[in-house]
Amino acid sequence: MKSIKFLLALSALALLLSCDSIFNRVQEKVEQKVQEKIDKTIDDVVNKMDSTVSKMSLDSLKVIKKSLDSVYDKSAKKLKEKTGNK
Repeated sequence: MKSIKFLLALSALALLLSCDSIFNRVQEKVEQKVQEKIDKTIDDVVNKMDSTVSKMSLDSLKVIKKSLDSVYDKSAKKLKEKTGNK
């Protein structure tokens, strides 16, 4: 009878240890998936920010180009007027 109780106790202990091991593996998997999701979200936000900054830079360059074109056109017009009057 004592040996049966001992075997039952060992079986219960083995079951508890295996449950703990399974729980640890599940916990690791969940933590890994959560970290992957966080990393993906961060990457998405960074990519959106990069796109926005690039668009803003492009828009700024377009404004500068328009200003330079305007200045060039005015200078060319003045030069034509000066050379045309002489």
